[in-house]
Amino acid sequence: MSYLAIISTLAAFFLAYRYLTLRSSLRKLAKEIEEKRISQTNVILTNPEHQVILDPLIHEVNQVFNELQEIRIMSQQEKKTLDLAIHNITHDIRTPLTIASGFTQNLLKDVPEQQEKLMKIQKNLTTVSQRVEVLLEYQDLLEANVQPQFQQLDLSQVLKENLLHYYSNLTEQNFAAEVDIEEGVLIDSDPEILQRIFQNIFSNILKHGEKQLSVKLSSDDKWAYVQIQNQSQQEIKNLNKLTSRFYSENMSETEKSSGLGLYITKELVELTQGYLTMKYQEKQFCLEIAWHLVRG
Repeated sequence: MSYLAIISTLAAFFLAYRYLTLRSSLRKLAKEIEEKRISQTNVILTNPEHQVILDPLIHEVNQVFNELQEIRIMSQQEKKTLDLAIHNITHDIRTPLTIASGFTQNLLKDVPEQQEKLMKIQKNLTTVSQRVEVLLEYQDLLEANVQPQFQQLDLSQVLKENLLHYYSNLTEQNFAAEVDIEEGVLIDSDPEILQRIFQNIFSNILKHGEKQLSVKLSSDDKWAYVQIQNQSQQEIKNLNKLTSRFYSENMSETEKSSGLGLYITKELVELTQGYLTMKYQEKQFCLEIAWHLVRG
């Protein structure tokens, strides 16, 4: 073998060795980056095989992680500040609203000739009060203050009671209701949370629905299904966003929606280990909730 061939062979072995060690270093570095990304620790990435060529890359990646950590900390601080502000503002508003509403109700009884004006005042106070309660409920969910206390419940009875509670309001708004509720459907849930779920759903129907309402409860071997369908007042363009925080299909109609109703409903359903799905077709909005069935 000639001298040149020996040199070429050695160079080839050297390059192969460098390639393999570099590839090994890149694999270890990629694993470190993945672990750091998942764990979100402050551990600094190192050069596993002391490959000088990787030093600039590792430095830049560390810089990116440091900047992301700073952004994350800032975001958490801003969230805490915002949450505290919402908490304080809503509590500050609730007391004067309650007092003002009480005075208005008394005046409605004592001053009949001013009833029309007082009724308008009362209506607006009620609207603001409802918004405050929604914000407080949202705050409770953010702070994980809502902890379900599970017990066996008759879902059929709870659904009928809630539907009956809203019957007069639905009648006033000329809803034609079809009701098909299977008897004796039992689930494990929290009675208060279940009540809030149905209150949110029927309130949402009164705000955004019209003409037609269908309420159905059925079950199979494993699941209980609540299916509530109504005709929508307006076209729903972004169905998948309806359960997002503060999202409303028509933000100009701020008096109608806080953008939190369906978000809170979905969160409460998941707290009770249920699943919420939505469909929309030809102005028909359908909301279905599935809970695990309990056999009596």
